Amino acid sequence: KNFLCIMDLKDYQDSSDDEKKFYNHVFMMAKSQAKFHEYSAMVTDICFPKCIRIPGHYVTQDQKDCLEHCVDRYLEANRELRERYIAGMKERPLGGPDSQ
Repeated sequence: KNFLCIMDLKDYQDSSDDEKKFYNHVFMMAKSQAKFHEYSAMVTDICFPKCIRIPGHYVTQDQKDCLEHCVDRYLEANRELRERYIAGMKERPLGGPDSQ
C-alpha cells in the first residue's frame, strides 16, 4: 500500500523508538522506490530511443545488449558523480571560505 506520511521534526523527535524505526523504514522504502522510478525514467527517456529505434513485437538480443550497456554506463556515471561530490564535501569544512 502507498500512503503519505507528513510530520514535522518535533513529532518525529517525540516518537517512541519503535515509531522512529517504522518512520525510518517507510522513508527508506520511499527513497528506494523513487530511485527505481528515476532509473526507469532514464531507461525510457535515454536508453530506449537510443537502443530501440523501431519498436516491434519483441526485443532483439542486440537491443537487449544495448539497453544493458546504456543502463550500466548511466549507473557508473551516477556513482562516479556521487563519489566525487562526497569527496569534495569532505575536503571543504562547513562554514569555510569556499562554502558560499
